[in-house]
Amino acid sequence: NRPETIHQSKENDHTKITTTKTVLTLEDELKKRAPRVISHMNEDHQDSIKSYALAFGKHPECANTVSAIIESLDTEGFLLEITLKDGTIISNVRVYYEGEISSGNDLHNMAINMHRKAYNKLGVVYKVQNGYYQQVAKMIGFVLYKKVKARPYQFAATILVASTAMLGSFISSRRTPKEGLGSN
Repeated sequence: NRPETIHQSKENDHTKITTTKTVLTLEDELKKRAPRVISHMNEDHQDSIKSYALAFGKHPECANTVSAIIESLDTEGFLLEITLKDGTIISNVRVYYEGEISSGNDLHNMAINMHRKAYNKLGVVYKVQNGYYQQVAKMIGFVLYKKVKARPYQFAATILVASTAMLGSFISSRRTPKEGLGSN
């Protein structure tokens, strides 16, 4: 597959502007992005890759995976190297994408969606044993941190109002009713 080249010409008041744009095929775009994606995933997201092997791996031994890395990727999915419980290493284990990709930009969202689908397929016990809920809590905390950082005064005002309401509720629940109200 060769990249397609598009030439565009535009004439404005005696000036001719010609631009050339190279349109990469999906295969070429993925080859270009693959080294960065593979490096990032292997360094920072081995838990996700292992879950891909366990949930979607197309090799009968995938159920015995203890670790996995991405060797390569293409238009169909990832090729993994998996390490089994007995130390055996198996290369070129195919894991198909769980959906379609139409550009290299889709890889990030595909990896996230596959992470979620894999953990859901593997179940609650696997999630607890492998820190899935801790990851979710960290993600929520990070999102909240970014929101607070973007609008610190709004956050402070919200905390102040909520604290005042809670304190008022606490104080009012501690008061004892006065006897004989309304009777003199």
